[in-house]
Amino acid sequence: MAEALGWTQTGTVSLGEVVLAAGAVRVTEAKAHLGDAAGGPVLTYAGTTRLVTVALDVAKQQLVKPGMAVTVTLPSGKTVSGTVGSVGTVAHAGSNGSATPSTSW
Repeated sequence: MAEALGWTQTGTVSLGEVVLAAGAVRVTEAKAHLGDAAGGPVLTYAGTTRLVTVALDVAKQQLVKPGMAVTVTLPSGKTVSGTVGSVGTVAHAGSNGSATPSTSW
């Protein structure tokens, strides 16, 4: 790797040359660029688990159970498979006075 970056191969890694995380991460934003002054964060990251939250009408809540297989349609129109992780119990008043609990997949 050192050679690919144009560094001298020393067999050691210095502080600040690598980032360690406890597991897989997804880079959400590169904050530093080649030639920037040193200091501050160089990137932000998030976990690799994807989460979808759906406002579900109370009348349909009994149709959704944790563990159910679901199909999620992405904004691009592509569909992906998922599993219902939980069905929330907190209800929020809707615009017409009905309650809509939050469901997470």
